[in-house]
Formats: sequence, C-alpha cells, structure tokens
Amino acid sequence: GAKACIICEVALQDYNLDIRYEHGNYRHNIFDNLYSRNRTQNLAEIWSERMSPSTETIHKLNIYGEAGFNILNDKVRFMTAYLWPWEYDGSTIRIADADSIKAGLEISKGVVPVYDISGAIYYERRGFVPALQSDNFTFFNAETILSGEIVMPLAPTLDLALVASTTTVYDEQGNMEMEDDGISPKIVPVFNIETRIHF
Repeated sequence: GAKACIICEVALQDYNLDIRYEHGNYRHNIFDNLYSRNRTQNLAEIWSERMSPSTETIHKLNIYGEAGFNILNDKVRFMTAYLWPWEYDGSTIRIADADSIKAGLEISKGVVPVYDISGAIYYERRGFVPALQSDNFTFFNAETILSGEIVMPLAPTLDLALVASTTTVYDEQGNMEMEDDGISPKIVPVFNIETRIHF
C-alpha cells in the first residue's frame, strides 16, 4: 500500500486530500471505529485469499477528502469527510461499493463557561452511496456508528472522558439481531469511562 497527502488551510477552513493505493490484502485504516463489527468479515476475506489466491489482480485506488470549518478562535470545528474507492482489474476501472462518510462537531476547551470541558459528536457510515441508491435507505444500519464524548479535566495532566457510541447486537451464534421489521439491525448504545493522561 501507499499514500500521498495534501493538507492546506485557507482562512477558517482546512482541507485534506489523500490518494491511497491498495493491493492484495493491504488495507488503509483497517483499525477504525468499525473494526470490531467488520473483523470477522475482514478475517474471512484474508483467509479466503490466502487459501485460494485469486487469478484476478485487483488494484484499489481510494480518494479521501476531508474539510473542516473553524470558528471561535479554532475552539469549535465542523468537519466532514468522504472516502471514494475505485478498483482496477487490468482492463476495467470501476467504482467500488466500500465508500464511507464521516461528519462531526468538535468543541475544544474554553468554549463552555464555568467548567472547562470539551467534547465531540460524530456520524460515520460505510456503503453510503449504495445505500442511497437502494429502495430501503436508513441512516442507521450495521455499517453506521454514532459516537460522542465529553471530556472533563480532573488535574493539569489528567482528564476524565465519558464516551458513548452505538453498536449492533449479535446472538450467541454470531448472527446479527434484527428489529421486528426484519430489515433494520438492532442497535444499542455503549458507554465507556476513560481516564486520559497528557503532558
């Protein structure tokens, strides 16, 4: 794999453009927020490729763009990002289905009065464009994570963070549990409390 990146900042806005090349089993950012949900599928794909190597050579070229807008002396940041994947098999170039989108709001320390807390909220989704083109589009499915955090200082070098996110429910056999409609996956919240040390 290989990656080239261009980063620039204009006034209150910042931009990031990545060109990411993948070949074989290599994956950029495999350990992302959706890793725990997709690790079984990723392992199955890698195992299948190792046991039965494909005669078809697939080259993947991912275009990743991120834009941010800062206000209040860079204390509040709105961001959005999109990963646009392409594949080339030696004769045909096609758009892949594994695209992803991310949007977020980040609040730094110094914005909230009285107590110097910070926080953020994010929406992440894989397969966004294929879902939009389907007849049963929903904003939340097994490929979606809604997450956020509130960080409170306890000492000059120690913070306490309350982190919340959504996750899908699986039964004892590893099958995804569905809602009563049989279409939407059952999604539940997950909360974590973390202590963070910084210098």
